[in-house]
Amino acid sequence: GNSSAMTNIGWLYRNGWGVTHDYTEALKWYRKAADIGNSSAMTNIGSLYHDGKGVTQDYTEAMKWFRKAADIGESSAMNWIGWLYEYG
Repeated sequence: GNSSAMTNIGWLYRNGWGVTHDYTEALKWYRKAADIGNSSAMTNIGSLYHDGKGVTQDYTEAMKWFRKAADIGESSAMNWIGWLYEYG
């Protein structure tokens, strides 16, 4: 039930650190953490959608996750939102 630990596990899978590199598995762990309110995990989900890593690239879905995180104060999500508006 520790959302920070779940986010960290997602990060390990995303980068292949000590585990097999697997974006789908990373998304699964990020989603578990996001579902219990972890804003960092929400931002990471948004970035996967932004980059099309493990999911179909989808800027609308990315923005949805960035906004969820930004609404609870995640500054990196706010940067992503600014970037999307700046570059379209």
